Amino acid sequence: MIAAQQPANLNDPAESFNPAARHSEVPKKARSGKHRKFSAKPSRNWLWPKTREEQRKAFRAWQFIAKQIIHKEAYSFQAISTFDQFLFWGKGEIYASNEEMAEAAGKCSARKMSREISAYRDMGIIAVEIGWRKSDGKFKRTRTIRLAVPRDFDPNISIEPAENHHVHGGRGGGGK
Repeated sequence: MIAAQQPANLNDPAESFNPAARHSEVPKKARSGKHRKFSAKPSRNWLWPKTREEQRKAFRAWQFIAKQIIHKEAYSFQAISTFDQFLFWGKGEIYASNEEMAEAAGKCSARKMSREISAYRDMGIIAVEIGWRKSDGKFKRTRTIRLAVPRDFDPNISIEPAENHHVHGGRGGGGK
């Protein structure tokens, strides 16, 4: 029999986190200031179909795989939650800036979007290409995000939902 974990004593300063505490009073692991890094995995671009119906199916299938990978890494879903808003369906590419994605993801910071895009790229679920374009006589940096999957799959990642999995679209149901 496994013993239940005792809840932390919130009145014990050693057990609680006080953000106003001086740096010397806070354990190092609580304030590392470092964001998680992922080792870059080789990926392959997601094949993009021609018809809108097939494009929507392809996006949902990619999203199903990508979300499992993100969940397995215990990482944030904020950036991926905006992808369908900014996807250019004809090409299967995303051109939105970090600022645009941050606004759509609940007004978080553009820097957070940049970190998440980098993490997703390292996980192998997107490919990112940096380019340049001329606007008002000046060159501006551009970014193209393409859907991708890791070259080597974890055997526990499902390729498609189970047959009995139903997706419901709003109050009236919808779905399968």
